[in-house]
Formats: sequence, C-alpha cells, structure tokens
Amino acid sequence: LPETRPELAKALECIGRAGAFTREGMADARRAILALREDVAPLVDEVTALVGEHQAEGEPPVDLDVDGTPRPLAAEAGLAAFRTVQEALTNARKHAPGRPVRCRLDYTADGLTVTVTNQLPVRSPDSGRAALASSGAGYGLAGLGERAALCGGTLTAGPEDGHWRVHLHVPASARMSS
Repeated sequence: LPETRPELAKALECIGRAGAFTREGMADARRAILALREDVAPLVDEVTALVGEHQAEGEPPVDLDVDGTPRPLAAEAGLAAFRTVQEALTNARKHAPGRPVRCRLDYTADGLTVTVTNQLPVRSPDSGRAALASSGAGYGLAGLGERAALCGGTLTAGPEDGHWRVHLHVPASARMSS
C-alpha cells in the first residue's frame, strides 16, 4: 500500500496499539509471578522507576510524595496501584504535555491511597474529546476501575480545581494475599 493511503496509517496505528497491549500484558504477567516471590521490588521502588521513565521522556519532574509506612500489598492491589500511576502519567504526557504532575502514595491503617494530579491543559472543551476519539484510546481509566474493584478498591478520575485527578483507594483488607 502506498504510504499516503489512510488504510495504511490506520493499520500501522492498530499494530502499534496491539504491540503496546502485548507489552503491558507481559509486564502484568511478570509482575504477578514476581509478586509470589519474597524478593519482589516494593511498590514505592516501582513507582519511583516509573517517575524516572516519565522524566527521561522529557517531561517535567514529578513531585512524588510517600506518606505513612510502606508495606507489602496483595499482588492484585499492588498491580492496581502501579497501573494507576502508569496510566495517569501516560495520560498527563498525552493530554497535558509539559505540565507539572504530583503523585502521592498514602499508606494508612485503612489501606493505600494513590492520588495523581496534573494541571489541565489550556484548550477548548471539545478538543480533549476529539483527541481521545482520534487516538482510539479511552479504555485505560475504565480498566483501572475494574482492577480496583477486583481488589475491593475504588477509583475516581476527573477534573478538580484546575487539575485532572486520578484517585485510587485499596482497603487494608487487600494488603495480604490469600
């Protein structure tokens, strides 16, 4: 197919997304297997690495805060927390490039709360919907909500005070694997 044909561009986009989904699935499988081992990297270390990758791609520094005493989580809860940070950073880079991001992990007696916020981009209200529709994306947050529910948690995402906020809460009962 000539490179100017729209079918080729769409096919290449689909292939790229399929590759990304495959890499994510393999990473999930590796994390699930590693979660069964005692020497698995703590969530804080994994999130710190994600933040480093985000910044290495030319984005501004992420303000990472960890409150409370980090502790091991059930595999499902740890994966939900990791994926929440990963998706929030990806969305910030995609929809608000160059804008500051804040990530907070808050360990309490009630469980773990993950909050990621970034400044909203300055653009027309419809431009975000158009960009989302043209990207073929839009399932990331829904998938995160499903992951949260699997471990008894909740996920909310939306605009708040000039920022986009993604908020995950995993209950303390999800801390220990059964």
